Amino acid sequence: MKSCVPPPVMLNGWKHHLGFVISQLRKLEERNPDDFEGFVQKLKMLGGSQFDLYTGSLSPGEIGREALLHLKNNPVLNPDAYKSWLKAGQAGYREAVFSDKSTWTFLEGDDETFFIHIHPSRYSKHSRRVKANNFRSALAVLAYAFFQRREPGLEMLNYVRHQYLGLPVLPSVFARSILETSRFILAEGRLEEKLKE
Repeated sequence: MKSCVPPPVMLNGWKHHLGFVISQLRKLEERNPDDFEGFVQKLKMLGGSQFDLYTGSLSPGEIGREALLHLKNNPVLNPDAYKSWLKAGQAGYREAVFSDKSTWTFLEGDDETFFIHIHPSRYSKHSRRVKANNFRSALAVLAYAFFQRREPGLEMLNYVRHQYLGLPVLPSVFARSILETSRFILAEGRLEEKLKE
């Protein structure tokens, strides 16, 4: 899936919406453990750099609707007008504040179908800056922990990183932030009970 909202808005939920990621984890809980590897493959969409993850309460659909409303008010709801509007902005992008006070960046999409590309603005309200490999590791170890029905720890993290992600093992000092991220996702998604079932 390219976008977690309908066209013309492109929003990569895996990188930019914590609620979307949690919904994917919830779906995984109901599946056979053999699907774990398929879930890990989807984590490749996270790329290799840093990105901003929206942690607020607006659903992907609400974000898509607010983006379109903002553009309708300008009005720039066709590809040519949208591109011209972006070029007239600072450095080829525009920003807008949505109803929950989060700030979103508007960029040019990759194709005519999804010509509006949005993501949370860097360090904006209701967002968290994350490193792709750390976030990928946190999600993978959390999914693996659901199947194992136990808390994720250093040994499990390094097993998942090495066996499934092709990443090096980490000493505890470097693994700490990844495990903290997995605990943050657990708490935000109210998923703690799934480790005990």
